[in-house]
Amino acid sequence: MILGHTLRFSLRAPILRESPRYRSHGGLLRPFSSSLLVNETFVVIAHDADDRDALSRRMATRPAHIVRVKELKAKGQLVTGGAVLRDDHRGDMCGSVMILDMDGKEEVEEWVKTDPYVNAKVWVSWDILPFKAANV
Repeated sequence: MILGHTLRFSLRAPILRESPRYRSHGGLLRPFSSSLLVNETFVVIAHDADDRDALSRRMATRPAHIVRVKELKAKGQLVTGGAVLRDDHRGDMCGSVMILDMDGKEEVEEWVKTDPYVNAKVWVSWDILPFKAANV
């Protein structure tokens, strides 16, 4: 074994073999890591601008954003995500939440910064936090 190289293991433990993260990353494991799985999980909480044109910018930019999100899904990096809605009678979109499996916070930050919603000034701020799903 060479330090720092990614290794491929054949795991027999059903809990790891059946894990969506294990399947989506082809069983790649990190040696000498506190976590057997390659990627870390993060929650992204993105906040939309609150000007009167924010929703129309969001809707105009949404197709390009969805293309990028589908790419994440195809690579097994998107766990789930969706729009946050205003708590009023209209229920307009006012932000987004995504749970992502990526190599680190820097990769998540880079992905967010290059999203069409940021370029169109739909997302004006965001939080990226480590996330651990409950084992239920």
